[in-house]
Amino acid sequence: MKEHAMLLAIDIGNTHTVLGGFLRGKLASEVRLTSNRERTEDELWYALRSFLDDLKAAPKQIEGVVIASVVPVLTEAYTKMTAKHLHAEPLIVSSKLDLGLTIHYVDP
Repeated sequence: MKEHAMLLAIDIGNTHTVLGGFLRGKLASEVRLTSNRERTEDELWYALRSFLDDLKAAPKQIEGVVIASVVPVLTEAYTKMTAKHLHAEPLIVSSKLDLGLTIHYVDP
């Protein structure tokens, strides 16, 4: 990664979505948005641009995007936004992703 490269982490919950910008492995800033299921990828882009402006960062600094979500419609919108505006495919963290961890929890 470049010195000023950023990892964008997006945590989409039922009530709020948190955007986090990581620089040099440390959280540089975060912002909490409502998880409005009606938002389009363009509206999400404007929110992301505002977040980046506050960080004094440029979209080209984003070298990776990770999304964790419990709201599939917003996962799709954020994925479309990253493809359209950042020309990137996000890593979607889900139960289907092999993280090399074994979970010893019995699903009732």
